Amino acid sequence: MQAYLIVGLSWVAMLIWFWLLAHGDATRASAYFFLNPVLGLFLGALVLGEPLRGADFAGALAVALGIWLVQRA
Repeated sequence: MQAYLIVGLSWVAMLIWFWLLAHGDATRASAYFFLNPVLGLFLGALVLGEPLRGADFAGALAVALGIWLVQRA
C-alpha cells in the first residue's frame, strides 16, 4: 500500500505539476498542487473504505474554490 501512495499520489502528482509548469504560468500550476490532499482523501475512501464526513467535503470545496479564484486572476 505504501508503494501505491508513493507512486500514485506523489510521483504522478509531481509529473502532472511539472507538465503544468512547462505549459503555463507557475502560479496557476502551483494552485493545482493543493489538490493532492483532496485526491488522497477521496482515494482513501475509495480504496480503503475510509468514511467521509461533511467536513471533508467542505474542505474539498474550499480547495476547489481557491483554485478557481487563482485561475480567474
